[in-house]
Amino acid sequence: MHRIIVAVLCAVIWLLSSPWARADEAVLECVKAAEDAQSQRSNHQLRAARLKFLLCAQPTCPAVVRNDCSGWLADVDKVMPSVVVQARDTRGVELTDVRVSVDGDVLAERLDGLAIPVDPGVHLFQFERAGVPPLQQQILIREGEKGRALPITLAAVASPPAVPERPVHRTPPLTYVFGGLAVGGFAGWAYFGLNGIHEAHEIAGMPCAPTQTCDPGLVAAARRHLIAGDVSLAVGLLSTGAAAYIYFSDRRSQTPSSVRATVFVVPGTARLSLTAPF
Repeated sequence: MHRIIVAVLCAVIWLLSSPWARADEAVLECVKAAEDAQSQRSNHQLRAARLKFLLCAQPTCPAVVRNDCSGWLADVDKVMPSVVVQARDTRGVELTDVRVSVDGDVLAERLDGLAIPVDPGVHLFQFERAGVPPLQQQILIREGEKGRALPITLAAVASPPAVPERPVHRTPPLTYVFGGLAVGGFAGWAYFGLNGIHEAHEIAGMPCAPTQTCDPGLVAAARRHLIAGDVSLAVGLLSTGAAAYIYFSDRRSQTPSSVRATVFVVPGTARLSLTAPF
């Protein structure tokens, strides 16, 4: 303590010997920084004391104060402990986006592999990363302990749920073939069936109808149209059933559904039945 008293006396003498020194507040700040640093050093507040020693060791300070502060700064650097945080998540991935706080004061916004100066004593460390719960640890830091490794493990950030890809289904070419036949069959049924019915009605309205003496050519033409309509309908229904069977059979590997087509054909009519479990 006597050294700081000597430093203060020297500073006062230096101030009195200079005609403009009383206005030099920088000199007073140097002396005050040296006093505060000595007090903080005695209380083991090494980080705060180091900042003060850096201030009073500036070239603008009096030589006697500057020299003493430089020596005290070197002493503090020798005993100042430091830690190196090594962070990983639960999957073993090394992390850098971790904020380090000690007793509520943030010492590092992220990890860069450099040692972090810490005062000696028992401290509450908190390690934070966005998206995961913070980790708190009470750790005893020893004076003079340099580059102490602090391995920590944080929870892994949850990945967003994967969206399942919808399987790409290509319609079998035969589905289009039978679909086209179905369209043609129904079109033929509409054309020939309607013409045959129309011709049959006309023949039924002729005077020769009751005696069945009408022109055989007209009767044969109407019968041909009706038969062609029935055949076209059967083709349309069968083609529809075949197209549906091929289409849904091809999808059975992707869906549990299956479709069964049944076609009933009798003279003059036809019926298509589709069954599928859901």
